[in-house]
Amino acid sequence: MSNINIVRVPADIDDLRVLILSDLHVGHICFDESIFDYYLSLLDDDPDMRVVCLGDLHETKLRTSKGAPSEQIIPLPEQRKYLIRRLKPYSDRIDGVIRGNHEDRSPNDGGDDPMDILCDCLGISDRYFGNLGCVAYASDKPRKIAYMVSIKHGSGGGTTIGNPLNHVHKDIFNMNADIYLRGHYHKATFAGPFSRYDPDLRNASNPMREYWLATNGALLSSEGSYAENGNYPLTYPAQLIMTLSMRKGHRSVEFATK
Repeated sequence: MSNINIVRVPADIDDLRVLILSDLHVGHICFDESIFDYYLSLLDDDPDMRVVCLGDLHETKLRTSKGAPSEQIIPLPEQRKYLIRRLKPYSDRIDGVIRGNHEDRSPNDGGDDPMDILCDCLGISDRYFGNLGCVAYASDKPRKIAYMVSIKHGSGGGTTIGNPLNHVHKDIFNMNADIYLRGHYHKATFAGPFSRYDPDLRNASNPMREYWLATNGALLSSEGSYAENGNYPLTYPAQLIMTLSMRKGHRSVEFATK
């Protein structure tokens, strides 16, 4: 299993948009399909838009899981059929996939890995990284510009906005990247750019390198959700859209939910 995918960006693209999909929780009683429809429509409107998946596309409840088993109203095989049907038209644009803690539950209980099976059905097994991976977006412009994107699902929690970003910041110790993305926290948050020294031995220099952090939202409506019942902060269903500037001499990263 490879843990990196290098995506060549055509020279005529100045601003590359990437839809970050995670924490859909298809099969959960609070899954908001209408919001999912909206984000897929963005892919229909922009044929150059790319996709990365950060896990928990499925809802896998066990009796030992947080929340009531009754929250899962669609069995796993039906969730898979739904995701295949909805994502198949865009499978050639899905650049990297990570499994989440919900996909971990099945193999940990002796079953198959739902994300591995989904990627196989979508024909993108070569872009399934397991727990940690990297997608590199490299422009074909004469003066090349590229971004290394670390993708991970994440773990832990925290009720404050900053706590998930503190978790993401730890990923700089695991991978040298420009952008660090995580799912899991159900909060669409982002921060940066930050800077750190990036020694260049070839040119005997020690330049500063910028990097950005982001956590993705979820597609669960708040009413009647686990968060509402457990007095956790309620968030509006949303997914992040990342825009990478591919313009010469102009490195920038922007995040939005629409």
